[in-house]
Amino acid sequence: MSPKKNEPTRRNPNTVLTFRAMGVLFVLYMLAQIVQGYIAGGEDAPSLGLLLLAIAVLGGGAVFIGVLGWKEWKKGKAEEAEAQAARRAEAQEADAPEEAEADALPEPEDGDAP
Repeated sequence: MSPKKNEPTRRNPNTVLTFRAMGVLFVLYMLAQIVQGYIAGGEDAPSLGLLLLAIAVLGGGAVFIGVLGWKEWKKGKAEEAEAQAARRAEAQEADAPEEAEADALPEPEDGDAP
């Protein structure tokens, strides 16, 4: 069964979390390079204002993306569990008519036995 064109495809929550984690690590790497440049000093070192701005923007962005990724992962896992439970229920309902037919057959009475 292929998804319809208008229907959004479901993304794997683990993949989404992995890409967001890679983004967070890259942003933290950039922040670490700025902090190392400030600590090392020198002519090309960033100023204190730039350091504080980088900490606020890059650090805040990393936290935001991390929290957003974590929430989306938890939500995706819950949706995945619900979909799996729905598939199990459908499978049980599909098996139920066969059992109902077997139960509907009349049982022979004592007088009907040959």
